Amino acid sequence: MARSQFRSQGTANSNVIHLFERNKEPESKLWLNVLSKALDDALYSSDHNSAERAISWVMNHGEDFKLVCHYAGRNWHYVYHKVIKQVLERENRFKSLRKRALDNGIRR
Repeated sequence: MARSQFRSQGTANSNVIHLFERNKEPESKLWLNVLSKALDDALYSSDHNSAERAISWVMNHGEDFKLVCHYAGRNWHYVYHKVIKQVLERENRFKSLRKRALDNGIRR
């Protein structure tokens, strides 16, 4: 009996992603990882400087953001609209923290 090419653990979604991504060029995978890291920094990084730079990078959706999305094989409009709400929420949390710190006399 032939072994299935699907991973036995994980969701159907992760299996689809695995099948879709396995035929990508190494460069596409690299740029997809660059994009993923930037989005992860924007949404989850505990390093405030890294998070703020990544938030700004996404919010400004400049040429480098568009180019990374293109190299990663993703439509920049789609990526932007999928994450902008969460990015704005994270930025607002940082603004709130900065305001609270200034109100308490603590400078960053």
